[in-house]
Parts: sequence; structure tokens; C-alpha cells
Amino acid sequence: MNYLVVMPNFTGNQTGFYFFPLGIAYISSSLKKAGLNTFTLNLNHSGSNIEDCIKNNAIDVLLTGGLSVHYNEIKSIILKARSVNNSILTIIGGGIISSEPNSVLLGLGADIGVLGEGEITVVEVVNALEIQDELAKIRGIVYVNENNNIIKTLPRECINDINQLAYPDYDGFNFSEYLDLTGKSKETRYKRYVQMIASRSCPYNCTFCFHPIGNKYRQRSLENFFTEFEYMYSKFNFDYLSVCDELFAYDKNRLYEFTKIIQKYHILWDTQIRVDMFDDTVARALKESGCNYISFGLESASDKILASMKKNITVKQIENALQTARNNNIEIQGNFIFSDVSETYESATETLKWWFQNRQYNINLIQLSVFPGTPLFEYAIDKKIIEDKIKYLENRCPNVNISKMGFDDYTKVKKIINYLNSNYAIYPFYAEILEIDETGSSIKVEIICPNCFNTQVMDFHVYEFHQVACVKCCQRIDIDKSIFSTDNKYIEFYFESKIRQAKNNNKIVAIWGAGVECQTLLSNNEFLCGAVSFIFDKNKHGNTVFNYEILNPESFILYDIDVILICSMIRSSINQIRRQILDINHSVEILTYEEVISSI
Repeated sequence: MNYLVVMPNFTGNQTGFYFFPLGIAYISSSLKKAGLNTFTLNLNHSGSNIEDCIKNNAIDVLLTGGLSVHYNEIKSIILKARSVNNSILTIIGGGIISSEPNSVLLGLGADIGVLGEGEITVVEVVNALEIQDELAKIRGIVYVNENNNIIKTLPRECINDINQLAYPDYDGFNFSEYLDLTGKSKETRYKRYVQMIASRSCPYNCTFCFHPIGNKYRQRSLENFFTEFEYMYSKFNFDYLSVCDELFAYDKNRLYEFTKIIQKYHILWDTQIRVDMFDDTVARALKESGCNYISFGLESASDKILASMKKNITVKQIENALQTARNNNIEIQGNFIFSDVSETYESATETLKWWFQNRQYNINLIQLSVFPGTPLFEYAIDKKIIEDKIKYLENRCPNVNISKMGFDDYTKVKKIINYLNSNYAIYPFYAEILEIDETGSSIKVEIICPNCFNTQVMDFHVYEFHQVACVKCCQRIDIDKSIFSTDNKYIEFYFESKIRQAKNNNKIVAIWGAGVECQTLLSNNEFLCGAVSFIFDKNKHGNTVFNYEILNPESFILYDIDVILICSMIRSSINQIRRQILDINHSVEILTYEEVISSI
């Protein structure tokens, strides 16, 4: 039999950045290690086509999976596979099926679901399929039997020795192409960003968290981890490592040994740590080894809400951890999440007040997400706050109010969060655009840190919001469109890049509007002043600006113009001029200030 393991598309296109999911790559490597005829497909990259892959490789069984928010993408994969081969068997894995086995299997129309850790289970399943053996005796699955009944077998024990597992199948899922994307993303800031795990699961029971592979915490040996690390480093030459364990610093002696080993490689890295496991000794060891970024599980600045969430931490411990990280120049990532089942307007404002008084940490403010498999999801189902599980998944697990707040207070807290996020960002003390690429989308910016006043130059994509860290003090700094939309230099550079492209292609460029916007633009940019062939203005024709005779727009039809820049900031005027131009020449490329500002 032929098997196809499909990684869903996480971005909506085949060029956007995504975090490489290790789980499905572990499944693929397990199948290949077992000697099964396995093909792979990563839908996040161009050229990926399920239908052709199934046809060309005579696929018998399709395997895919993901998290609850990927329901629609996974269902699309199954529908496309069935459109080619209606008898193809489909196997689903990951948190999406482990959290809600029966309803998800039925909703997706899949044949078999692998629950929990899948590396051993999936091999047993496909071996049974090969010899047409019974599935009922395989632990840790859910499936549709010959009578169309859903059968859930006995649970499977977790894999105690995770050192025995094959390394993830990086090559099977376009990992080199993935690394090329990481350098272009706001999410990573580094050119070649790799994720690895040093342990599995977490013994804690936070109410908002679901552990699809169980609660038993298991660690890889450091020898096993760094053998894979060296393989990855030599093969892919990455420059940044993220240790994406749910719980990294559980064993401090192991942590210190880890830092001693990784320090030899002179690489930057990050991880996640509980605030009650973080102190100055840990911080110094991490910083000296190259760890420049720590993600803390904060969640609230109310002890009452932390207790309700079963976090087993206090606000005092949060404060100590954040100050310790800052003292050691380690970048901080953390979230406050609102609308726990015990949340009141008073507890929400308690957290918001703390946030406002401690802006230096730049903690994110977000609404609580209720995910299947969590106690909060069961509560929402029991209280009929969520009535249709599948519809909820189809809507990508939208925010719902499970708190003690009524509609008005819940809505008010949401509005306050949005307001604070929009109006109290930590912007650079100073920012200046130095360069812009020819597409107008990527820029080089000089920024001055608002904390230590260090100056650094960074590259940004203007369409995206960024959080960056000062290279000296690791203060987290917000970079968004408000910096660029008010910067005349960006507008000038943008138009220069577009017009330079046009001139390189021997196109004729003109300006419509000879007012202050036109005069400012041409006076500040020597290239633009010489690149424009004509300037049109209804009210100023007959006059001269920068040695250009201003022409009457009525004569526009006489000239073979390829690109025209409308120099106006007034939307109604822009729309009127645009219609007038297109009535004369519908193929002309039109540039406007409005489009530049809205694009960023």
C-alpha cells in the first residue's frame, strides 16, 4: 500500500510564514522507519497539489492532522482526496482529533483517528491495514467500523522513552524552503529559525490548556537532543533555535547542563519557562549560553484568577520573574488573557491596572480562547455557551464569554483591551527609514531604543506589525504602520521605487496635481524631479513648477502615458481624478498617496 502524509496549509497561501509543526513530521519519520512506502506533501509551499500527488503515486491511505483551529483545512484535504479516489482511507492525528474524537471524526468524514502520541500507534494501524487485520485491538484510536458505528478503543500508554523515536522528517516537508521563509517573517527576526523539542508534555493542569499527548512529563537525554541538533546544524546551517517544550526548566541540574553544552555552539536561542522556576541563577546561566528570549506563562495579574486557572503561581512570582529577566537583559514574551470562568469586571481591571503600571514589560493583552479538550470547553458546552461543537470548530474557535461578566462588562473589557493595544504601544524613541526595496514592501529602518537609547538598524516588512528587541537591553519595542504612515520619507521612497521600476521599463510617467504634495515630493527627491515627463493640474495649468510647464488635464488624452501619480491627500478628489483618468486610458497604472498609506 502507498501512504501520503499531508501537512495542511496554515497561511492561506503558498508563500507566507508558518511555524513548522514537528508532530506530523514525527509521524512521517515513524512510517518511513517502519519501511512503509510513504510519500509526503507540504501544502505551505508552491507546487503542492493533493490531487496530482494521489493520482501520480497511486495513494491508498492519506494521513494528516493538526490542531482544533485547523478543522477547515483538514476537511478540505479529505474532500480533495476523495474527489480523486473515493475509496481512499483517511487517518487523522493531532490535538484536533484527540480533544473531540467522535464528533471530529464524524464531522471530518475521516475513517480513523489516532489519539495522543501517534508514532507507535500509526505504525500499528497501517500494519493492520496491510494485512486486513482488526483495528479493535489497537489501543489509542477511534474509527468507523463496517456498520458505520464509531468505535473508540482502550487508551494507549504514553511513550516513556522518547529517545527511541526517529528524528522528524524534515526533508519530506520542504524544510529548506521553510528556512528561506523564516528570514522574511515578522515572527522570527532571524534568517534561519529552527524549532526542536527536548521534552514532551506538562504535569500541570491549567484549565485553558489541552495536552493531546497526556500529562506525563518525559525528557530526551541531552545526548539524544544534541545529536539531532548537530545533524540539523550541519545540514541546514540555522542561526537561531527555539526549544519549544511546554515545560523546559523542570529539572534545574539538566537545565544548567543544557546551557553549558549549547554555549559551545555560539548560537542564539529561546524557550518557555514557568515564573516559579525562574531566578537570577537560572537567568544568568541562560543569558550566558545565548538565550536572549523567554516566553513566560503569565495569564493574569489577579491572584484570584490565577488560582481559578490552576496556574499554581502568584502575582508576586510573576513580578520577580519579569524583573529578573529584565535585569539580565533577556527579552520577555508574555500574555494576559481575559474572561476566565471566575473573571469579573473588577478582576479584569486589576490586571489592566497592573499592566498599565508596568508597561516596560510590553505584555500582550488578549481574550481567552476556549479550546476543545480543556475544562473550559466542557464548561462552555455544559452551560450551552457553545451549542454546536462542529460549527464552533468551523468558525475557528471564536472568543466566547464564559466569565462572570455580563454582556456589557465583557464588551467593555474587550474595548479597553483594543484601546490599550492601539494607543499604548512602546514605540522607538526615534525611527528613520534608510532604504526601501524596489517593491515598496521591505524597508531598512534605524531605531533608537526607548529604554537604553541604543541605536540599531533593522529590516521590516511594512505590511506587518512587528515586536522587536533592542540588541543591547532586550527591551521589546513595537513597530507598526503608525511609524511609517506619518513618515514622508517612506512615501517618497515608495514612489521612487515604483517610478524607478517604470523608468527601467521605458515607461512614461506623469503627475496629476501640482499642489503642495507634488512640490514637496519633487523638492525632496532629485530622481523623481527628473523622472517625470508631464504634470497636469486643472487650476494651475500654464504655470511652471521645477521647470515643468503645467498642462491642462484636458490634454491628457494626447500623451501616451503609462504611469500616473495622483498628488492629492483628499479621498474624494482622488476618486474623481481616478475615474477621469481611466475614462481616457483604462490601462494606465495609477499611484496614489491613499494607497501607500492604506497599504501599511
